[in-house]
Amino acid sequence: PVIDWFKMVFTHCESLMRLANSEEDRLNSTVQVLDIIKAGLYSKDNTVAMWGCKILAKQAKAMQEIGVSDLAWDWFVADNGGLKALIDSIRKKHNLLWESAVSAICQFGRYNFQRLFTEYFSKELPDAFEFMQIVSELIQHMVEYKPAKEELINAGVLNNWIDFAARKADSDNPNVKERSAALSLLLDIWILFPNNVEEKAEYADFFIKLMQRANRDRNANLQIVSITLLFKMLEMFAMEHN
Repeated sequence: PVIDWFKMVFTHCESLMRLANSEEDRLNSTVQVLDIIKAGLYSKDNTVAMWGCKILAKQAKAMQEIGVSDLAWDWFVADNGGLKALIDSIRKKHNLLWESAVSAICQFGRYNFQRLFTEYFSKELPDAFEFMQIVSELIQHMVEYKPAKEELINAGVLNNWIDFAARKADSDNPNVKERSAALSLLLDIWILFPNNVEEKAEYADFFIKLMQRANRDRNANLQIVSITLLFKMLEMFAMEHN
């Protein structure tokens, strides 16, 4: 029954948001509608959670069209708001929700990527290892959305992530898990945004140096990670050459 109801809400999403916005207390009405859908993200049923993500993405787009994108943004980044619910849902269901969750994140965060990914993402993901793991997965899907990909670049978010990962990948960091995740994130960025990395020679050179240091590290696990990533990098170079 819940899934059928969510499908109906999805179909009439634009009308629902316009109706909520026309109420005398439009702020409270709109927030209530968003909160009802947000609750679906915590469902144990993966399909319910997936439809919740889809509806939120469509709601965000509808709110932009009727001129209340500021209200959508405020709700999304508030304490216990939409961003927290999406991240919590991704943590539990991971691969099943990424595509629909990324769509919702991109819609609510549109034109606010700098604040979203440097301020609010860090707040919701204080653990550096988990932060880098989620960003690695996030960018795999964001590159499919051209406007989102361009905003990541133009807003400076990509460079911020590169700088953050480079610090965590440095040999001065004693946390092997963080160094491994950082190296993996840096390579993912290079593969998905090659022009942005290669146009700044210092990025590519520094990354290769980080890989060499990891390969010579005393920790065997880090050595294995670095060797695996080196093969992945060689594969990338071979494809570019071909």
